[in-house]
Amino acid sequence: MTNPKGVKIGDETAISFDVALFTHDFVNNVHVDTVIGSRCFIGARAMIMPGVTIGDSVIVGAGSVVYTDVEPNTVVAGNPARVV
Repeated sequence: MTNPKGVKIGDETAISFDVALFTHDFVNNVHVDTVIGSRCFIGARAMIMPGVTIGDSVIVGAGSVVYTDVEPNTVVAGNPARVV
């Protein structure tokens, strides 16, 4: 019901504890793919919203809320997540 097949994670990517990867939006009845590239690090308690694509070699800071796509070779942090 929550579209677990919609989660795509690249090689050598590390995902810390309590990270939420969303692939659904029940309000709008949408199920989409959420993609995380290769060689990424997703910090503790980060939230990746539905339909977001995170490029290769990206670092997402702990507690960040990512709701837009992230370009490769970028570090993002905050709520909402922004390039740092």
